[in-house]
Amino acid sequence: MADKSSRWNHPHWHLVFVIPLLIFLITEDDAITRCFLASGLALAAFRYGHDLATWTRVKAAPAPDTSG
Repeated sequence: MADKSSRWNHPHWHLVFVIPLLIFLITEDDAITRCFLASGLALAAFRYGHDLATWTRVKAAPAPDTSG
């Protein structure tokens, strides 16, 4: 598994999926599809918040002592 502090694991990568979802939500005319897109956007926001909190906690934790 990749290092948790790797820049590729940063939660800001969720925005790559959220921005197109927001654009589709704004341009969609059908009410049912808008509801599905809005719920997907809300779930993505919750996931982003959770991952950002985890990222912050991991980055703030002291480095493990590897001197044996």
